[in-house]
Amino acid sequence: MRVEHLVESKSSLIQLESGEVDLLRSLGRQLASSRGWWGSQEASADLISERSIVRVEAVGAMRFLVTVPNMVGVIRLPSVQLHVVPKIPLEHFVHLLGRCELAPRSSSAQVALQSSSALFEVLGRWCLDETERLLRGGLRPDYQSFLEEQSAVRGHLVPCDTMLENLKGRPVAVCAFDELSEDAPLNRVLLGACQRLAQMDMLTKATRTRARAVVYRMTGIGPIQPGDDRAEVDRLAVRYAQAIPLARLILAGSGISLACGNCVGTAFLIRTPELIESGLRAVVAAALEGVSVAPGRLMLAGTHLSMNPDFVIDGGRAVGDIKYKFMESHWHRGDLYQSIAFATSYRARQSLVVGFSSEPSGRLPLSVRAGSVSTSALAWLAGSTVSPAASEARLRSELRSWYDLALSNVPGDSIALADPW
Repeated sequence: MRVEHLVESKSSLIQLESGEVDLLRSLGRQLASSRGWWGSQEASADLISERSIVRVEAVGAMRFLVTVPNMVGVIRLPSVQLHVVPKIPLEHFVHLLGRCELAPRSSSAQVALQSSSALFEVLGRWCLDETERLLRGGLRPDYQSFLEEQSAVRGHLVPCDTMLENLKGRPVAVCAFDELSEDAPLNRVLLGACQRLAQMDMLTKATRTRARAVVYRMTGIGPIQPGDDRAEVDRLAVRYAQAIPLARLILAGSGISLACGNCVGTAFLIRTPELIESGLRAVVAAALEGVSVAPGRLMLAGTHLSMNPDFVIDGGRAVGDIKYKFMESHWHRGDLYQSIAFATSYRARQSLVVGFSSEPSGRLPLSVRAGSVSTSALAWLAGSTVSPAASEARLRSELRSWYDLALSNVPGDSIALADPW
């Protein structure tokens, strides 16, 4: 099978059969129709209107420009397999993936980074690591509701159903009761993810075998039911806090299989902006140790709109926005306006935009001041000749210098968030 490599969000010229073009567009529409794919309700409201998240444009006979925005993965068509790789070097992407909230504190996942399949090998092993840890400690049972016929009353009697059965000459009691069972929503989500991993031929044989072994150990747990994807990890299920996001990511990215005429295609794709955002936010928090760094959300009075900076520093003394793209020497108008709006809503005097740079000598936008808000830019050096560890150390140093310089004279009591307007 022919293999083509695409860079996310970048158009690539691919040779495709007519049936494969229709199939590729159908796969894109199938993903676009799933609100859960987009990760958040606000994001889905803006993006779900797109007809297809895979853009295909004809440029000649059997030649097409294919664009897959903001996601990486594998799309398999009858005669070609499309590997969508990150827009930054793969080793930098996986390094940031290891810094994000999904990454386990300890993991055996170490693979050679040769293609986008390595990303799913890492995610799969992380999910299996966490699921096996839960199995060793015992899965948490939860109360499940049952409606069954009993020889004696158990729980609550259902009078009408019981009377109807008795009139038929059946001496039974129809009862509604709750019972502890491992067949709980969180466990079903984990089982569903492991079943998907066991069926993914893009993973190594060892990982698929390991996933099947985990599935065999989860006896008594049924298939995923409607509403399971909305089950929350409460304080009683805190042990699941690491495994469930990984399982949901695997379930959201896989399971897209479609037939169009005589052509059959499959896709495993994951969105990248949220992963990069989480990873870089963790780097910012590590650089500013001792200072609170957390995602922000501030509702605008009288509306259903909110301001959502990617991170808020020290309770609102500064705000930051993460851009998963290579920055240029001049400001992108939309990025600058958004950062200033975030700072204004929080009454912060400093805002920061963190992006990527491909060269050590690459110039970043100069700091600008609009009213009382100063906006600066920093970048993760994502060059092919620079190691991810060196890039992280460099960005951490720049973050500490920016914080000391920008916020040393900003009084902490000047920020009031009770009434943002």
